[in-house]
Amino acid sequence: MTRYRLIFFLSIFCLSFMRYVYAEKYAGEFLELGVGGKALGMGSAFVSLADDGSAPYWNPAGLAQIRHFSVTLMHASIFSGLANHDFLSYVQPISKEANLSISWIRLGIDDIPRFGELVGTAEDRQRDPQLRPSGEPLGYFEDRENAVFLSFARAFYTEFKNKPFGFSVGANFKYLAQKLDNHWGTGIGFDLGGLLKFSGAEVFGGKDLGDFSFALKLSDLGRTNILWNTPSEHGDAIPMHLILGGSYTQSLPLIKSQIIFSADKETHYEQKYHFGLEYSFRNCVFLRGGANYKSPTAGVGLKIWHFKIDYAFCSYELGNTHRLSGEVRF
Repeated sequence: MTRYRLIFFLSIFCLSFMRYVYAEKYAGEFLELGVGGKALGMGSAFVSLADDGSAPYWNPAGLAQIRHFSVTLMHASIFSGLANHDFLSYVQPISKEANLSISWIRLGIDDIPRFGELVGTAEDRQRDPQLRPSGEPLGYFEDRENAVFLSFARAFYTEFKNKPFGFSVGANFKYLAQKLDNHWGTGIGFDLGGLLKFSGAEVFGGKDLGDFSFALKLSDLGRTNILWNTPSEHGDAIPMHLILGGSYTQSLPLIKSQIIFSADKETHYEQKYHFGLEYSFRNCVFLRGGANYKSPTAGVGLKIWHFKIDYAFCSYELGNTHRLSGEVRF
């Protein structure tokens, strides 16, 4: 069975590049902003971790690691208050090895000014002041972008040459709905993810070698088409793209702490690299840092009983943003 899974993933990998060049750039760009304070604080290098309620976004295979019902919420005012970004996720275990989840991502921009058409040529407006625009908007409109994910993941446990491995697979069915002024665009997409985990001590021998994780995510299988209700029936397309990731976790038993190093590579429009680091003390206090492509990130987290709060600072060209997310497991 392991051999057949490998062949399946390699086949999907090849198909992704066959259709890559036919898609329009920057469609569904709001899905590139990322969700969850933990992942964002680690530079978005999270595809091989994906161990909290944000897993459906980063890698649906990570859902299989969550053993409790959980609700995750994030709200952020980003880009100097120009937009509001929200995320809500609910995870429900359905067996010891399988989980279901439903998630919602929303980006909203209010009060976008609407201006009338210019009258005459530039020379006409220069000669005649009455032809010049007043600079006052004629009204305002809104931009609303939403995505709903329905996700499933299942874990498998196997041995290879008497060495134990944990493997999980997951999938997203996602519905996209965007509203710009009086026009709507909708689309349906699919994601597929895989996650391999193993103990360094059990596989390589020795002691205190830490744990390793490797992951693959294929987003927008076959590409995701967004069709608009405009007179021209314009369509946008999100291309199929691949994200690869790896992480290393090492426990520090003398001070009851843990450190995680993670790195991702994605091929969405251009190759991007992400790097992340997390230090945790007693699985209660978390310090994070990373690099999201060319931008530095930082974050902290606090876990008390069944509650966890994560904060992330992210740097963007449009301005620095602060993200705060919370999760409760029960």
